[in-house]
Amino acid sequence: MTITKALKNNAKLAVFTRNHKGHLSEALRVSAEQPDSLIPFRARSRWSSAAKAIQQGASVPVYIAVVDSGPLVQYVADLRRVIVDPQRGQPETEQLLDLSTSTTRDEGLWETTGKPAGTLFAVSHVRQVSEPFPMTDLIKLSDDQPISSDYGYSYTMVYARP
Repeated sequence: MTITKALKNNAKLAVFTRNHKGHLSEALRVSAEQPDSLIPFRARSRWSSAAKAIQQGASVPVYIAVVDSGPLVQYVADLRRVIVDPQRGQPETEQLLDLSTSTTRDEGLWETTGKPAGTLFAVSHVRQVSEPFPMTDLIKLSDDQPISSDYGYSYTMVYARP
Protein backbone atom coordinates (compact mmCIF):
# COMPACT_ATOMS: atom_id res chain seq x y z
CA MET A 1 0.00 0.00 0.00
CA THR A 2 1.25 3.50 -0.68
CA ILE A 3 1.78 5.97 2.12
CA THR A 4 -0.83 8.29 0.59
CA LYS A 5 -3.46 5.55 0.55
CA ALA A 6 -2.55 4.39 4.06
CA LEU A 7 -2.89 7.92 5.44
CA LYS A 8 -6.18 8.43 3.59
CA ASN A 9 -7.48 5.18 5.12
CA ASN A 10 -6.31 6.29 8.59
CA ALA A 11 -4.00 3.29 8.88
CA LYS A 12 -1.94 3.26 12.07
CA LEU A 13 1.64 3.44 10.83
CA ALA A 14 5.04 3.01 12.43
CA VAL A 15 8.70 2.88 11.46
CA PHE A 16 11.03 -0.05 11.95
CA THR A 17 14.71 0.82 12.27
CA ARG A 18 17.92 -0.30 13.93
CA ASN A 19 20.44 1.58 16.02
CA HIS A 20 23.49 0.98 18.18
CA LYS A 21 23.10 -0.03 21.82
CA GLY A 22 25.22 2.86 23.13
CA HIS A 23 23.11 5.46 21.31
CA LEU A 24 19.90 3.84 22.52
CA SER A 25 21.10 3.65 26.13
CA GLU A 26 21.92 7.36 26.06
CA ALA A 27 18.56 8.19 24.45
CA LEU A 28 16.82 6.13 27.14
CA ARG A 29 18.67 8.07 29.85
CA VAL A 30 17.71 11.43 28.32
CA SER A 31 14.08 10.36 27.95
CA ALA A 32 13.93 9.17 31.56
CA GLU A 33 15.00 12.64 32.71
CA GLN A 34 13.02 14.67 30.14
CA PRO A 35 10.52 12.52 28.18
CA ASP A 36 9.55 15.32 25.76
CA SER A 37 13.15 16.05 24.77
CA LEU A 38 13.90 15.66 21.08
CA ILE A 39 16.72 13.21 20.45
CA PRO A 40 18.16 13.34 16.93
CA PHE A 41 19.49 10.40 14.95
CA ARG A 42 20.73 9.99 11.40
CA ALA A 43 19.91 7.40 8.75
CA ARG A 44 21.53 6.64 5.41
CA SER A 45 18.19 6.04 3.71
CA ARG A 46 15.66 8.71 2.86
CA TRP A 47 12.66 8.44 5.17
CA SER A 48 10.26 10.08 2.69
CA SER A 49 7.19 8.09 3.75
CA ALA A 50 7.82 8.78 7.42
CA ALA A 51 8.24 12.49 6.62
CA LYS A 52 4.91 12.50 4.81
CA ALA A 53 3.17 10.78 7.72
CA ILE A 54 4.55 13.32 10.19
CA GLN A 55 3.58 16.23 7.89
CA GLN A 56 0.03 14.85 7.81
CA GLY A 57 -0.07 14.94 11.61
CA ALA A 58 0.09 11.19 12.13
CA SER A 59 1.35 9.80 15.42
CA VAL A 60 4.18 7.47 14.40
CA PRO A 61 5.90 5.08 16.80
CA VAL A 62 9.41 3.91 15.99
CA TYR A 63 10.23 0.26 16.69
CA ILE A 64 13.97 -0.19 17.18
CA ALA A 65 16.12 -3.31 17.03
CA VAL A 66 19.66 -3.13 18.33
CA VAL A 67 22.39 -3.45 15.69
CA ASP A 68 24.17 -6.82 15.97
CA SER A 69 21.77 -8.05 18.69
CA GLY A 70 19.45 -10.18 16.61
CA PRO A 71 16.00 -9.60 15.16
CA LEU A 72 14.23 -8.42 18.33
CA VAL A 73 12.56 -5.05 18.74
CA GLN A 74 13.85 -3.87 22.11
CA TYR A 75 12.98 -0.16 22.10
CA VAL A 76 10.13 2.06 21.02
CA ALA A 77 10.03 5.85 20.67
CA ASP A 78 7.77 8.54 19.26
CA LEU A 79 8.83 10.00 15.91
CA ARG A 80 8.61 13.76 16.16
CA ARG A 81 10.56 15.25 13.23
CA VAL A 82 11.95 14.03 9.92
CA ILE A 83 14.26 15.97 7.60
CA VAL A 84 14.98 14.22 4.31
CA ASP A 85 18.28 15.22 2.66
CA PRO A 86 19.40 17.43 5.56
CA GLN A 87 21.97 20.08 4.77
CA ARG A 88 24.31 22.05 6.98
CA GLY A 89 23.16 25.63 7.33
CA GLN A 90 19.43 24.81 7.24
CA PRO A 91 17.95 26.21 10.46
CA GLU A 92 15.89 23.11 11.33
CA THR A 93 18.85 20.82 10.63
CA GLU A 94 21.16 22.89 12.82
CA GLN A 95 18.56 23.06 15.61
CA LEU A 96 18.22 19.28 15.68
CA LEU A 97 21.97 18.68 15.48
CA ASP A 98 22.41 21.01 18.47
CA LEU A 99 20.23 18.57 20.48
CA SER A 100 22.49 15.58 19.78
CA THR A 101 23.35 13.40 22.75
CA SER A 102 26.90 12.80 23.92
CA THR A 103 27.17 9.60 21.87
CA THR A 104 26.15 11.20 18.54
CA ARG A 105 27.32 14.80 18.97
CA ASP A 106 30.40 14.39 16.78
CA GLU A 107 28.63 12.57 13.94
CA GLY A 108 27.34 15.68 12.17
CA LEU A 109 25.55 14.53 9.03
CA TRP A 110 28.20 11.88 8.32
CA GLU A 111 29.80 14.26 5.83
CA THR A 112 33.22 12.68 6.28
CA THR A 113 32.11 9.06 5.79
CA GLY A 114 31.69 9.19 2.03
CA LYS A 115 27.92 8.81 2.15
CA PRO A 116 26.14 11.53 4.11
CA ALA A 117 22.89 11.05 6.00
CA GLY A 118 19.78 10.81 3.84
CA THR A 119 17.61 11.59 6.86
CA LEU A 120 17.92 13.44 10.13
CA PHE A 121 15.10 12.46 12.47
CA ALA A 122 14.17 13.18 16.06
CA VAL A 123 12.36 11.00 18.56
CA SER A 124 11.10 11.48 22.08
CA HIS A 125 9.79 9.21 24.84
CA VAL A 126 12.36 6.49 24.19
CA ARG A 127 11.57 3.42 26.23
CA GLN A 128 12.56 -0.22 26.44
CA VAL A 129 9.94 -2.71 25.34
CA SER A 130 8.83 -4.68 28.41
CA GLU A 131 8.62 -7.83 26.32
CA PRO A 132 10.88 -7.61 23.25
CA PHE A 133 9.25 -9.06 20.16
CA PRO A 134 10.52 -10.41 16.86
CA MET A 135 10.73 -7.91 14.05
CA THR A 136 9.00 -10.59 11.97
CA ASP A 137 5.81 -9.66 13.87
CA LEU A 138 5.81 -6.34 11.98
CA ILE A 139 3.97 -6.08 8.65
CA LYS A 140 5.57 -3.86 5.99
CA LEU A 141 3.39 -1.19 4.42
CA SER A 142 5.05 -1.69 1.03
CA ASP A 143 3.81 -5.24 0.42
CA ASP A 144 1.70 -6.27 3.45
CA GLN A 145 4.26 -8.98 4.25
CA PRO A 146 6.12 -9.53 7.54
CA ILE A 147 9.66 -8.26 7.81
CA SER A 148 11.88 -11.27 7.13
CA SER A 149 14.19 -12.50 9.88
CA ASP A 150 17.21 -11.61 7.74
CA TYR A 151 15.96 -8.15 6.73
CA GLY A 152 19.18 -6.25 6.17
CA TYR A 153 17.92 -2.70 5.92
CA SER A 154 17.50 -0.23 8.72
CA TYR A 155 14.26 1.48 7.71
CA THR A 156 10.82 0.47 6.57
CA MET A 157 7.30 1.68 7.20
CA VAL A 158 5.17 -0.88 9.01
CA TYR A 159 1.72 -1.06 10.52
CA ALA A 160 1.68 -0.07 14.17
CA ARG A 161 1.07 -2.82 16.70
CA PRO A 162 -2.23 -2.67 18.58
